[in-house]
Amino acid sequence: MTQLELAAQAFIFFLAGFETSSTTQSFCLYELAKNPEIQERLRQEINQAVEENDGQVTYDVAMNIQYLDNVINETLRKYPPVETLFRVPSVDYLIPGTKHVIPKRTLVQIPVHAIQHDSEHYPDPERFDPDRFNPEEVKKRHPFTFIPFGEGPRICIGLRFGVMQTKVGLITLLRKFRFSPSARTPDRVTFDPKMIILSPKAGNYLKVEKFTTVLLVAGFGLCLFLDKRRSVWVDRRFPGTGRTCVLYGDFKAAGRTEHRMYTTQRLYREFKAKKWPIGGAVIYLTPCVIPTDPYLIEYMLSDEYEKRKESNTSECATFTSWWNAFEDEYFDSLINVATEECVQIMENLCSSNSPVDAKAVTELYVARVLTRCIFGKTYTEGSDKLPLTEKLAKHPSGTVWEVISTAFPNTRLTRVIREILNHCQEHPVILEELISSVSTASTTDANFLKYIKHLEQQATTTDRMAFDDTKTLMLELVQNVFYIASGTIIACLFEMGHNQEIQNKLHQILKRSGDSMVDFLDKVIGETLRKYPPIEEISFVTGANHRLPRSELVIPRNTKVIVPIYALHHDAEFYPDPNRFDPERPILRSRQESMLYRPLGGVPFPIGSNLALLIVRVGLGKILTDCTVRLTSATPATLKIAPNQPIPYPSGRVELQISSDRPIINTSGGQVQGTTESCGLFCTFYSFKGIPYAQPPVGALRFTDPVPHGGWTGVRDAGQHGSSCPSPDNLPTEAEDCLFVNVYSPSLIGTRPVMVFVHGGAYSGGSGDDALYGAHYFMPEDVVIVTINYRLGVLGFLSTGDGSASGNWAIKDCVEALRWVQGNILAFGGDPNQVTIFGQSAGGAMVHFLTLSPLTTGLFQRAITHSGSALNAWSLQPNPRAEANRLASALGISTTDTAAMVAGLRQVPFRDLVALQAGLHGQDVPLILRPIDFGPVVESANAPGPVALDRLPIEIIESGSYRAVPLMAGFVDMDALLFSAAEMAVNPGVFNTFNSNPHLLVPFFWNIPEGSAASTAVSDAFRQYYWQGQPLSAALLSEFSVYLTDHQFAYPQLEMAKRHAARSSVYVYQFRYDGDLNLMKQFAGITLPGALHGDELCYMFDPSSLAVGELPVTSHAITVRQRMVRMWTNFARFGTPTPSADAILQNTIWRPISSGVIDATLNIGHDLVMETNPIASRYNQWQELAQRYANNIFRI
Repeated sequence: MTQLELAAQAFIFFLAGFETSSTTQSFCLYELAKNPEIQERLRQEINQAVEENDGQVTYDVAMNIQYLDNVINETLRKYPPVETLFRVPSVDYLIPGTKHVIPKRTLVQIPVHAIQHDSEHYPDPERFDPDRFNPEEVKKRHPFTFIPFGEGPRICIGLRFGVMQTKVGLITLLRKFRFSPSARTPDRVTFDPKMIILSPKAGNYLKVEKFTTVLLVAGFGLCLFLDKRRSVWVDRRFPGTGRTCVLYGDFKAAGRTEHRMYTTQRLYREFKAKKWPIGGAVIYLTPCVIPTDPYLIEYMLSDEYEKRKESNTSECATFTSWWNAFEDEYFDSLINVATEECVQIMENLCSSNSPVDAKAVTELYVARVLTRCIFGKTYTEGSDKLPLTEKLAKHPSGTVWEVISTAFPNTRLTRVIREILNHCQEHPVILEELISSVSTASTTDANFLKYIKHLEQQATTTDRMAFDDTKTLMLELVQNVFYIASGTIIACLFEMGHNQEIQNKLHQILKRSGDSMVDFLDKVIGETLRKYPPIEEISFVTGANHRLPRSELVIPRNTKVIVPIYALHHDAEFYPDPNRFDPERPILRSRQESMLYRPLGGVPFPIGSNLALLIVRVGLGKILTDCTVRLTSATPATLKIAPNQPIPYPSGRVELQISSDRPIINTSGGQVQGTTESCGLFCTFYSFKGIPYAQPPVGALRFTDPVPHGGWTGVRDAGQHGSSCPSPDNLPTEAEDCLFVNVYSPSLIGTRPVMVFVHGGAYSGGSGDDALYGAHYFMPEDVVIVTINYRLGVLGFLSTGDGSASGNWAIKDCVEALRWVQGNILAFGGDPNQVTIFGQSAGGAMVHFLTLSPLTTGLFQRAITHSGSALNAWSLQPNPRAEANRLASALGISTTDTAAMVAGLRQVPFRDLVALQAGLHGQDVPLILRPIDFGPVVESANAPGPVALDRLPIEIIESGSYRAVPLMAGFVDMDALLFSAAEMAVNPGVFNTFNSNPHLLVPFFWNIPEGSAASTAVSDAFRQYYWQGQPLSAALLSEFSVYLTDHQFAYPQLEMAKRHAARSSVYVYQFRYDGDLNLMKQFAGITLPGALHGDELCYMFDPSSLAVGELPVTSHAITVRQRMVRMWTNFARFGTPTPSADAILQNTIWRPISSGVIDATLNIGHDLVMETNPIASRYNQWQELAQRYANNIFRI
């Protein structure tokens, strides 16, 4: 283009832009003066937009005021700058749909003014109505009904420039001046016919007023502002609540008569009923929107949706990172503190049977935990200062601050007010008051205050946080932990009281540790958080104008968005019957980050929420495991929420009956009340101790068969063990009235396998008490454990060899105990058809005798013997009459009449009997080889009552008349070391005794005569095999102990096992693990390698009397213990120790042995190893010698 052409275009551009903008502004001001309500509405829109842009008029501000566009467009409709457009076709033009042709070069006039005043397109066209140009109205018309600047490629070149001039001019004028008609203002505009562009003939005379009186203008502006705020969504044609209350908007009741979440819920339901995906409301003076559509909520919470950033983001991020690091580093310490404080609370609850205020109990628990974890202080009760809840409530959350902070979200005024109120409000001081009022004593716990002080000392001056910022954020942390934890626990206990069936199910599951316990507890907590979300809404302020997806709706910048968490959680579409408490809701099994389940708000979650939920899990887990929660007459029907708390929190007293879980069970003898004991974190079980199963065997009942107990009146306290049976130990807890059982059960509902344990002690000592046989390691495996007392020594086994005293009273005691189990164990959650008996040492032999006895039919289904059987050298007393005569003679009872002898012995104090029960053999027979003075016997045919053992054990076995039940049998690799070391200590010459009398090495159950060639051959073979023929001495203690293990335990145990395998499955083991729980070995102070007699029991029971303490979590002994308990309980449940591959058991499959041969043995050491026979060489040596030299083996 030439310079002249450029100049011409610029001139036209100037004329077009100048004329259009000046005439449009003139006509617009005329119409605004004639329509003051439109003028004020436009002024409010302009002022709000400029104010939200920090007082700056920018291009974006001018282009984004919708109502300004409407006013200008309506002016251009009524007063188009060019009233007629002219066009000349260059060719003939056939009008579409007709036969009419417009010849080329014909002048075509387009009557813009007429079209824009056509009542068909614009009803009442002379009325000035900017709302004609709302987007939804524009869509209803053909686009060419509004063409004030023409259309197409020849549209006015100065259009955009002219419109921008008009907008800026009107914005500037209307912000500073008010326009109204003057005396010279015409009622109707007349146009100058001489002007090319539509212009008023007589000019435009208006009255102009400048805003000069500040107070008047401010007052008037405030009124306009308030009116504008309450009708903001009406003016924007946005779906909403309409014109609202001037000051409170739609939230008049919030914080006064109800919590704000209920107000939000009503609005949510109103919008959803109208099928709106989002609705507008006014919270106090602030416009807000509440979405109802989950997909829209997901979009608005995403990073794609721009949100206004908070001013203290960096300080919050730093403080939060400190807290997260503290939680990670001291997580175990936090759990310990929560557990310790919960135990203390539980002790207080257990000491009272009166109803309690669950709110007060919970607040005390949470306050104790958070003061220790955060401040390192101990919470003190009985303070006359403000309770913690009242102190936390001082944090400014009242209506005045809500109105100010929400109405002016981003102005200098708000910042000034906030700074003023920060000096006036109490929250920076509350923290010091809180610490000083609730604590006086420091603790040694890891605490956050100490942690951040350490970080501050290491930080540079520039990196340190302001002290006031730290205090404010610390208070927020305390508030979050307290309200989230307390509110959730209170609500959950309240719901448990109202939902007993759910509570019972949780209670029973909590009795068993494991994944199912954690899962269901989390479901209950999850449903509590759904019904009572601590964070009732997610709210933020938009950072820019946002057009919603698939919609014409625009959410303006600086609008508050409220995502109504409480309302979503109580929406029947997502949660059917939302007021019903149901932990099994399907949505609670889906991803917890679902838009429909956000009880802790959005990510990042409130600081301290992890600690709060840890407190909740520990507290609820402990309370609902050990206690029962019930309603009282004063318990509210619904949980009322305090209207004025920043976090939804129960108000008033929440009375519940929280009582210790001491169940009462009906037994055949009467009612017994047990206790609850712990088996680990979130694991408890029921304990019933000292339940009598037979009449006291005293007076005339001494030396007779047990008689079922006659019962008692009232409720018997089963919280303590009964007396143990008299023994040489002469313990103060011993008494002749000692026939008791102890029952330990993980649950009283349903049924599970029962394992009855028979203790050892050489038939003369021990009891079933939990001092050695604590059952809690069995409880997670869901079995019932029963331990029993039976008569010991002379009181349990005296026999005259005839009908006067047939003997085996102890075996018959065990039979009576098993009968009691059959009749009562169902009430304790046990299955009477799935009973396993097991015992160790003499208890193992007793178990074997029970399998041989005709009295036990139907009383048990499986058996386990540890290091003991009826074939052991010490198991059977072959000459009971001699023992009875010796005892009677020692007590001065001289008679050959056995009936008179027994009658005399019944008169002797039990202590005198027990003191004399040992001592038949002289010192020429070492203790380790002496037969048990009073033990099981073969009863005479003329016994007056039922006979427990009518033949030798080997005869019963070989006849096949024993109980063919699945059997586990085993021994410990150095079983006898405990006895040989003890013998060496009390009898230093023991090895000389063996050297001078080698026949002592020959098993007496082989019936080889002393001094015979066979005796010499056997003793020489043993000496050569075990210690290479050397003279025995203390240096050969280990080698000698291996021999003695084979003699006293391994050989007879294997011989018994291979014979039983002819009629039932038999599983053989050797226990050889030497680790942290070999407590018998540690107690004896023995350092030689190997496991000792009884060590394996320490890997199943909890021997509290040995005071082992907590093992390091890295100890392999814990793994071995898990394996032992798992295999033993598997056997009780399935009849096989390894029913399937199990990672804990290293996927080992334990095979039973074949009939008549030891061809499968589980070697239990550091690992589980299946072998043929780990002592095959030694066992073969015994078999060969027995085959060559033994006579009538095991027939003594």
